[in-house]
Parts: sequence; C-alpha cells; structure tokens
Amino acid sequence: MIETDLLYAFVKKEDWLKPTADRVIERITRGDFGIVYASRECLHELYYVSREEGVSLGEYIARASAITAIKNLEFLETTYEIDLLAIR
Repeated sequence: MIETDLLYAFVKKEDWLKPTADRVIERITRGDFGIVYASRECLHELYYVSREEGVSLGEYIARASAITAIKNLEFLETTYEIDLLAIR
C-alpha cells in the first residue's frame, strides 16, 4: 500500500520527496512490485491539500488524473461511511 504523501510528491513540480516518488512510481509502472494499492481516500486528501496550497481545480483534476493513470496502481474501494469520516 502506497502512502498519499508519495503520490502527492509525484504530481507536484517541486517537493523534497519528489526524486524518491519519481523512482518509486517508475518501479510501480514497470511492475517491480506487482500490483500496488492506494486508498481511494488519497484523492480526497490530495484535493484538500491542493486547495490549501492554492492549486486551481483544473490543476487538481490534472494531478488526480495523473495518479489514477499510474499502471499497476489500484485503488481500494471504501464505503460511504469511510468517505464521510475522511471528509470530516
């Protein structure tokens, strides 16, 4: 399971974690780890952190699209209860 911070660093232009994130995502895409999982909630977290940083909605959508397009990365489904708790 991959952490949201790594995914967020991957889609940002600059981040202290970006070099590591780029290497890890490259390995995921190559299939070095098989299927890697992420919580679907990382998209909510990405939204809120992006908006706090002043990222436009269009840029957020581009970031979310880049994350969801990563080969060999699958998102674990949640229930509406989990979604509501995460939003809270």
